[in-house]
Amino acid sequence: MEADPPVANGTRYEFQPTKKIGFVITGDRTKMFVIILESGRIKIMAFWRLYYHMVWATKERRPLIEPKQEPGLYNYIIGKADALGCIAHAIGGIEDHIHLVVSIPPKLSIADFVKNIKGSSSYQMNHLDPGPKKFGWQDGYGVFSMGKQQLDTAIAYVQNQKEHHSQGTEIASLEKMTHIDDLPQRQGFNTH
Repeated sequence: MEADPPVANGTRYEFQPTKKIGFVITGDRTKMFVIILESGRIKIMAFWRLYYHMVWATKERRPLIEPKQEPGLYNYIIGKADALGCIAHAIGGIEDHIHLVVSIPPKLSIADFVKNIKGSSSYQMNHLDPGPKKFGWQDGYGVFSMGKQQLDTAIAYVQNQKEHHSQGTEIASLEKMTHIDDLPQRQGFNTH
């Protein structure tokens, strides 16, 4: 049984049977959606563009990421992000912390993403690619949202972590996990 062709703004969109993926963005911005064809079925999903810059450190900020382990760790994290339906745009770091620029779909919370990546990569490092020291990640993480306009700058910053740290050009607010007082504050609401 074939599904009826989708209709948006009064326009009927026909998809070829050989096409596996198609999308329609309505002209009415309040009703943006994506239509994905899977095995002849139509699935409607939210339209999203989410970009995050994440940072997390090794346990007690010890230098646990050995240079020879770094490519394997980064490739594992990229693969795991992909398996979770996320897009890793860039990964980089030094021996005691990593930065990740990633897009996470709305169906997955940021906290669940980080928990999954940190937990499984820690297991990977200790059991499948063990180094001289027991590997672990510190509790917590930093996450910053950004728009598409900032994506290229964030990617360049993350890919050049070693240079930034050796030259002292790192961005302090992205490097230190001690900004407890820098939490967002409610502004712009007048309840009186």
